[in-house]
Amino acid sequence: MLYPPRTAARCTFKEHHGDEFVVVLSGEVELRFPDRVERLAAGDSAYFRGGVPHYLRSLGPEPAEVLAVITAPPAN
Repeated sequence: MLYPPRTAARCTFKEHHGDEFVVVLSGEVELRFPDRVERLAAGDSAYFRGGVPHYLRSLGPEPAEVLAVITAPPAN
């Protein structure tokens, strides 16, 4: 479970191995990538490569509740 901060100053781009799937359970978030911004509300989801720099920021008065699932990279 993630509870993204509301202030952009507390948000930093992150990247990691594997893919990421997020579902907004409550509230509204900004999903930011270096080249675009997506706005997601409760019930919305997104799937993306974890290696792409990204961050989530809550947009409402209360922190949003987000379920994040990150896959492990395949074993070689």
